[in-house]
Amino acid sequence: ATAVSVVGSFNSWNASANPMYSEGSNGKWSVDVPGVGAGAQYKFAITYNGVTKQKVDARARQVTNSVGNGIVVDPTFTWSPY
Repeated sequence: ATAVSVVGSFNSWNASANPMYSEGSNGKWSVDVPGVGAGAQYKFAITYNGVTKQKVDARARQVTNSVGNGIVVDPTFTWSPY
């Protein structure tokens, strides 16, 4: 990838609003997006060879469907055994 950004309901799906930063040669990209809460939907906008495509987060804890959007979940939520 030559560029990656996070797009979602929190930034009107704007690929230039929250660019991610390469962490070097390990292939990882990151960004902190303040104010994003549980329930927000998102994808990654990935640019490679001049073409940008939106992809669902393969590590998302929740998705709208298999080809839909990732959903931000509350990391403090405790699942009930019932």
